[in-house]
Amino acid sequence: YRQLVNTTLEVVEAEVGTLRRLVTEFSDFARLPAAKLSRDDLYDFLAAQRGQKELTLPEGAAVRVDFQLPSGVAAPVRLDRQMFRRVLFNLINNALTATAAQAERRIVIGADPPEGKWVQLHVDDNGPGIPEAQRPTIFDPYVTHTAGGTGLGLAIVKKVVIEHGGTIAVASSPLGGARITI
Repeated sequence: YRQLVNTTLEVVEAEVGTLRRLVTEFSDFARLPAAKLSRDDLYDFLAAQRGQKELTLPEGAAVRVDFQLPSGVAAPVRLDRQMFRRVLFNLINNALTATAAQAERRIVIGADPPEGKWVQLHVDDNGPGIPEAQRPTIFDPYVTHTAGGTGLGLAIVKKVVIEHGGTIAVASSPLGGARITI
């Protein structure tokens, strides 16, 4: 009887933890503040993120995150640094999850030189990629293809990108996995 109670307790505690995480993510999504945009340089912002604690990988993680940014050119944008940092954090976390089964995990955050008034940022990984059939709904709230996922991370990313006047898309990456382009 004691073993049954302990096993049941473990299951209940795990489910409560999952529900807690779901409620927290839902609250974050529902309360996402409006972007406070100010003039900035996207490349300077990205360069500053290389060593940020919240974007740093867990100790001992065998993952390579590279930032590939154009040099000698500016990318003027209107940016809310705090909200856009959240975008990067969510995209890196998704890439970490996607590459979990790879022997050598790789994530590349890159940007193309500006074309007119537009600049492209992309996050690539060497995971399995996102199947073509799932791509139209990948940024919709509550859509997840990950065990234990809530389906809010990419919805938050899309909402922030739209508030910045941008667009977001998913395609195949040159690394073999997914490419998220903003």
